[in-house]
Amino acid sequence: MTTPPFLSSGQNGRTRGERFAASYQAGEHGRFVRDAAAIGSFGANALLIDQPAGHYETGGSDDLVMCSLIGNPVAAAIDFGAGRFHFQSGETPFFLSPPQSPSVFAVENHHVARLLAVPMHEVRELLGRHGFRADDELEPLFAGGFEDPFLASLMPQLGQTLAFEGRTGLLLQDSVLVTIILALQRVGGSARTARLRLVGGLSPAMMRKATAFLMDGIAEPKGLKALAEHCGMSEFHLHRAFTRSLGCSPHRWQFLRRMEMACELLRQPKLSVIEVALAVGYESAQGFSRVFRRHYGCTPMEYRSAMQ
Repeated sequence: MTTPPFLSSGQNGRTRGERFAASYQAGEHGRFVRDAAAIGSFGANALLIDQPAGHYETGGSDDLVMCSLIGNPVAAAIDFGAGRFHFQSGETPFFLSPPQSPSVFAVENHHVARLLAVPMHEVRELLGRHGFRADDELEPLFAGGFEDPFLASLMPQLGQTLAFEGRTGLLLQDSVLVTIILALQRVGGSARTARLRLVGGLSPAMMRKATAFLMDGIAEPKGLKALAEHCGMSEFHLHRAFTRSLGCSPHRWQFLRRMEMACELLRQPKLSVIEVALAVGYESAQGFSRVFRRHYGCTPMEYRSAMQ
């Protein structure tokens, strides 16, 4: 039986740079990997990760990576290089990480997730054969989480195919992978048609102005009134437009940035906890530690120890 044309490049040994699964397992987050498997005949990989709350960064790779959260609802702030968005797995259990994009995650609670990494050149070849430009079709899915019942039903099927060995197993895995890619195209196309963004949000220029003001005020938060005056809008309209554009209130957005910055500073061993607290707008180490623990489930010192 011959291999379908759109899968042939994975079998002829062609390489396209760094692979996500290999770099993830070899990096600092490799200790959180509970299971890993090669999927199908064209270079896809699946990882099962079990991670505590915290701040995580991954480098760019040649793979398109889909994440699905398992179990309890998970909240996170995510940045794929085009701006942060707030992710709630209870509402949108999937997110898609673009290739060649270093990623930053600030995850608010312990989480278990499945990661499916597929070589992007295979995705482009498959969708190209059906008249689609993969980058255009999938681009809307890089801006936030999404849900799709059909896609959710496919993920368990992919795991079940691992029980089959040999050529039969490869063909079954390939068929489910192709279906997943086509399902992603459908979801991305629908999102693009709907334009994803809700009517009434901030313009890109106003969004940059508002978030820059909030970032400048990390050490000394100034509140919604000052932000509204800076943007030339009423507090009511700014709060509503900001929330529609970014998925959370200005106060929540700035709080998440403060926690992310705190994680970055705690990874610098020369800084004391009180120095970190002052840098992110808290007047005492006790108050900062109390908020940090409520947010991440561990104290600043416990987080520092876990990251070393």
